[in-house]
Amino acid sequence: MPQEVDFFSILHDSGVADENNDNEVPELDEEQLASLKNTIDEKIGGGSCEDEIRKACMCKYHKYSEEEEIFLESSANQHKIELAACSHAVYSPGITSSGIILLCDPMNTELTGSRAMMQQLNEAGHHVIKPNLFQSPDLHIDFMNAIASYFGKSEPIKNIPKQVEMSKRFLLEQGVNTVSLIGICWGGCIVQEIIATDDSYAGAISIDGLFYQKDFAALSPTLFLIGNDKIRTDQHLMMKNVMWNNNVYPWEVVLHDFPLVHGWFLKIFACQETGLTEQINVCEGKKKAFQNMCSHAKQTSIDCMGKLLDFLAQFAKEEAVVFSGSKSNFISPVYNSNLSTGMNSPFSSNSQSSD
Repeated sequence: MPQEVDFFSILHDSGVADENNDNEVPELDEEQLASLKNTIDEKIGGGSCEDEIRKACMCKYHKYSEEEEIFLESSANQHKIELAACSHAVYSPGITSSGIILLCDPMNTELTGSRAMMQQLNEAGHHVIKPNLFQSPDLHIDFMNAIASYFGKSEPIKNIPKQVEMSKRFLLEQGVNTVSLIGICWGGCIVQEIIATDDSYAGAISIDGLFYQKDFAALSPTLFLIGNDKIRTDQHLMMKNVMWNNNVYPWEVVLHDFPLVHGWFLKIFACQETGLTEQINVCEGKKKAFQNMCSHAKQTSIDCMGKLLDFLAQFAKEEAVVFSGSKSNFISPVYNSNLSTGMNSPFSSNSQSSD
């Protein structure tokens, strides 16, 4: 049996190793990445590397204990609130007039890594609320139907969860002037649906959530950050064509290549959140090269976080302008380093975009 590989489980360790090493880890170009992937395939069994990396990045969910909630409230400014009976959310008060609704949590669980991402957004000054959707037991079947619709039949769900509107109302009560949406995985698909029918949001960002809608036209600026998904690549490319034809607001679709697969972006935050220090023995004699591959993923995540924050800085604090063309470029990056999380200024990415 081939050895199981968790591509991101050494992200934390590779960062520690880099700090203790005088030699800077070089970025890998496309040819080097392809060569390294082939080397890994040969070492652990033909064709197994890609599947194991994809499995390692799969979205995972966590239920926090009461002790963990108390710790996060005191250390990360994250407060559990009740939106209504049987409807709770996590809220971080900000210092600007911008509010963000983060959609990623279902059925009384939370997407691993989403708390760390929430903290990043809050440290940039935004009010952030993360509602739990499909929370009531009688709504669990609706969540499963939503998954089947978005990632199977590619059809919209019948009703947007009411917690989204409740979260927007809560943010407005806190004094925010603009509200933006961020969705992850299936939450990104819900964001796609909302932004096509509701023009009250300043902007919308979807991470790993994009399904085919031939008549899709966003009513606000949109940004899609999509990991490599070999099953739905054709759908993603078709959606770029739809946006070129239909959209009048600024938009961008970034389609990443392997090994930046579906789930990789949140996996970075999951490693930060859980403090992974697990070592992996893979590709004997090639450990440094494998760490370089991890470093490539980390750096691209920094770039994507910078793009995300730049998008919010541009569109979340004032009225968006309708452009005459089908697309307008976003402003140049203004993302500053964040020492509390060890994130640096973004570098350029080789990933595909809508340019």
